[in-house]
Amino acid sequence: MITVIGSENRIIKANRNALLSEVLSDNGIAVPAVCAGYGSCRKCSVKLISGEFEGEAPDFNGMIRSCKARISTDAVIGIDFSSGSGLTESKINADLKKGSSGIAVDIGTTTVAVSLLSEDGSTKSVSALNPQSSFGADVISRIDACSKGNLNKLTLLIRNCVNELISKLTTDKVNEIIVSGNTVMLHIFCGISPEKMGAFPFTPEFTELKHFSGNELGFNAEKVIVLPSASAFIGSDIISGIYALKLHRTDKIILFTDLGTNGETVLSCKGKLLCTSTAAGPALEGAGIECGTGGINGAINKLSINNGKVEFSTVGNALPLGICSAGLIDAVAELLNCGKIDKTGFLDGGIFRICRNIFISQQDIRQLQLAKSAIYSGIQMLCNSACISPNELEAVYVAGGLGYYADTQNAVKSGLLPENSNIKAVGNSSLFGALMCIGNTEAVAEMSIIAKNCKTVPLAGTEEFSRLFTENMMFT
Repeated sequence: MITVIGSENRIIKANRNALLSEVLSDNGIAVPAVCAGYGSCRKCSVKLISGEFEGEAPDFNGMIRSCKARISTDAVIGIDFSSGSGLTESKINADLKKGSSGIAVDIGTTTVAVSLLSEDGSTKSVSALNPQSSFGADVISRIDACSKGNLNKLTLLIRNCVNELISKLTTDKVNEIIVSGNTVMLHIFCGISPEKMGAFPFTPEFTELKHFSGNELGFNAEKVIVLPSASAFIGSDIISGIYALKLHRTDKIILFTDLGTNGETVLSCKGKLLCTSTAAGPALEGAGIECGTGGINGAINKLSINNGKVEFSTVGNALPLGICSAGLIDAVAELLNCGKIDKTGFLDGGIFRICRNIFISQQDIRQLQLAKSAIYSGIQMLCNSACISPNELEAVYVAGGLGYYADTQNAVKSGLLPENSNIKAVGNSSLFGALMCIGNTEAVAEMSIIAKNCKTVPLAGTEEFSRLFTENMMFT
């Protein structure tokens, strides 16, 4: 027996020699595992209160890595895995179809968001961390986990998560569930292995629209519709955003980017849609950062340095637990302004302490440099393909939690976004696009057309991207 002390006290039955992280995950406790279970990130650590585990001894704080601890006796552990607060809000001006009701789902690598549309056009939304995080922080880790025989586990985790979120909004049977997300997450949700997307030529098993009955996938719904993707790394989350923002119907030159692990970016240029995806890594989701966290209560999300004094705010005005990506970008911009970070990214002193238990390290700066260089280089590649300069962009739309909460000027200062006077945070455009499809067969059909019309600009292995990536590692 494992007794868990946390926000909810629980007693869990467990077999001897079972891995603690897997036992917790199988029982609905999402275990963060940025390193995919290799034991290097320590994000999965729990407090050992009593008992012992094979393969892992407590450190000087009494913490053990759950990814390395195998059950040998009854034990009591304390956990502090904060629940997620993924973005459910949108700043897109569009009417939802009144007279229709249903559920919209956005499955992100880090968070899952669900909205209920009622017949009067009103919505209610909830979100949670993606419980698949116990298998790694990025899509490559999830693909690897599937290749090792864990597809069914990952599928069950995400379907259970969506079901639990839906139950918080309604207990009634719904007519339809519209699902949006990146291509890997959609494969796993459908119970289809994404293994072929793990290596060149990165071939998805499907990109087209999919229809299921609710019973097929274990949902209390008449039907489940999985929205179409454009390619292995341009999923229906991006297609939904394009539709919601009407980027396929404008003659303007507009850049649309989702700042996250995959860094998907679209350039709408005079009626054409060019898109690409960059492996930005998990730093922009708060993972891979020593004191990093997602946008949970207690995450530092705004930071400034005034006359040498550090001032910050946290999500929910809670006691600081870590720093999320928006706070990290603020910190880097402020450190650049006061000369604590030079153009190469060298951090004076090697560490910047924000408060007693939270700091930014030299390695954190390097992780951000890798992410911002990948994303900005992808933006330049799209502009080059359209034979335009980033200066010609008429607007920049930024989706996702980072774009919603980050200071856009600090994002420009850090080299993440091009300088532009019309940068707009649009929120969760994926979820909103899915909401627009409820009861709207024309919208669903139009998304399939958008997906087919998106031209993917390849980055991997190109000399131009390699050159840009090297150049953009520097701060200006």
